[in-house]
Amino acid sequence: MPERRYEPVSGTWVVIAADRASRPHDIRTAADSPELESCAFCAGREDETTPAVATWAPLSSSSGEPWQVRIVPNLYPAFIDPSETLPLEFAESKSSKSGQPSRGYHDVVIESPRHVRRLTDLSQEECHLVFQAYRERLRQYATDPEIKVGLIFKNCGSSAGMSREHIHSQMVGLPFVPTTLQTELDRSQAHYSKFGTCLFCDLLEQEREQGERVVEETEQLIAYCPFASRFAFEIWILPKKHLFSFEDLANDSLSELSELMQRLLEKLEKQLGEPSFNYLIHTSPFDSHRKDHYHWHIEIIPRLSQLAGLELGSGIHINSVPPEAAAALLR
Repeated sequence: MPERRYEPVSGTWVVIAADRASRPHDIRTAADSPELESCAFCAGREDETTPAVATWAPLSSSSGEPWQVRIVPNLYPAFIDPSETLPLEFAESKSSKSGQPSRGYHDVVIESPRHVRRLTDLSQEECHLVFQAYRERLRQYATDPEIKVGLIFKNCGSSAGMSREHIHSQMVGLPFVPTTLQTELDRSQAHYSKFGTCLFCDLLEQEREQGERVVEETEQLIAYCPFASRFAFEIWILPKKHLFSFEDLANDSLSELSELMQRLLEKLEKQLGEPSFNYLIHTSPFDSHRKDHYHWHIEIIPRLSQLAGLELGSGIHINSVPPEAAAALLR
């Protein structure tokens, strides 16, 4: 029987409807299998991308590679670099009815000089360096007074919006707090004002006590399928210790996180056949105030089915795989 569950971080309803998993084409697990060809992200083709804003050297001098991780501005950005001169029509526009310039940073993190597709194709050391690159670029965003927040995301597979098969992720630095994050901030602030505790910490403790949705725990992190998972096999990763900013992570924490990420993605690949997925890193806005009510976290979202009219029309997500079953399979 379908069961309605409430997701307190976003304030949305989710319906867990296991019987819908038997509908034709509801769950797609076939992996994308494009031919691997050299591309502009490969070593030796650097002149085909925008100039790098940051580069990390190879982990081994004997690798023969010129770099290990590069961050370059997106060739097709959704945001205009704050240092760029605005077109005249934007600069002279004063009307509130006119379109406004979309200011901010939009970067591509090229995660390997080799032409590989998935995070599980990297060594532990290479994956660790990717997460170091995230942290350092966020710290650079934070020095720009126009930028309020950074968002990190990966699109892996065609169903997840991946436009190039070469392994990469993206980062944006925004001059405003986007609606999804603002909702999380507002709801966690309301919880803190009412109970004096962090909403995320309370959810984390609840999941640890119940245990059935926990996929894996490490010394500093917990990974679980949320009680009101919006998507089949959705996984959240949270630090056990209250920490509101991803850019405050120490190197040992980044190493533990990158290793956990690879293990979780390996579990998903084993059970689902290399599915398309997105992951999102949500972190606190850049300001001088502590966020005792907020908790940085990662959401891993396998793209196993498409949103349809009910989801788009109502905002209610329909999940055909109960998170308890998903977590048991992943364990």
